[in-house]
Amino acid sequence: MKKKVILSIIVLILIIVLIIISTPKYKDIGFFIMFDSYIASGIDDTLEIPFTYYYKTKSKLKNIKEIKFENEEALKIERFVLENAERSNEYKRDIIRLNIRFLEQGIFKEEYIKINFEDGSSINFPIGIYVFDIGRKEAKNALINTYTSMVAVSNPNRFIYDYQILDPKAFITEIKYGDSKFIKSETGLEPNGEIEINSEIPIRYIKTKITVKRNNKEYIYYGKGFYSGAINISKENIKYIKEQSEILYKSINSDK
Repeated sequence: MKKKVILSIIVLILIIVLIIISTPKYKDIGFFIMFDSYIASGIDDTLEIPFTYYYKTKSKLKNIKEIKFENEEALKIERFVLENAERSNEYKRDIIRLNIRFLEQGIFKEEYIKINFEDGSSINFPIGIYVFDIGRKEAKNALINTYTSMVAVSNPNRFIYDYQILDPKAFITEIKYGDSKFIKSETGLEPNGEIEINSEIPIRYIKTKITVKRNNKEYIYYGKGFYSGAINISKENIKYIKEQSEILYKSINSDK
């Protein structure tokens, strides 16, 4: 009886050791810089989004077969480009540029990308929170110019916009800059301004949805994209993102 108990304990220990050995260690995986993102765009539009991957010694982004979002039927990654970037502090960096086509209207939330490799294996990488707000196509008549707006600031809590009204009879009634976050005025908003933003993730990407009125008719336009806190990311923010990525990585790869 004693021998059976001892044998059972030994077998259990061996199983635990095998599980630990076969489970990928996060420190060997690397991590993506996570963003708190809101991206508004029109149906059937395409957008290229860069994702920056940090690692210590050896990149895991080799022999990639395909990359997918959870809502792959609505957010189709048509192609990707992998680039090597310079070392940043104690990390090396790669950049994956995803070309995404929006195939369905609606609100889609993505928190990780699934990378499938040529050998049949896969890894789910946390990317933060990406909210895609896909609506109707942008209006063809040029009532405003969104190219005049800034593209980035180092302060993670500032969103700055600067649009140009091209038609004297047109005015902006709403600027949506996040999931359920917007400023609105039926009498017209100023085409330029600044909004304070806050979230747990210290880096943000915002691509606005802009509603414009002219002669009591509404037109939809989309901003060109704005980064908050993405310039010269601090060591503290990188450390925070790495720690959060490690927690999330374990939860979304628990079946591996």
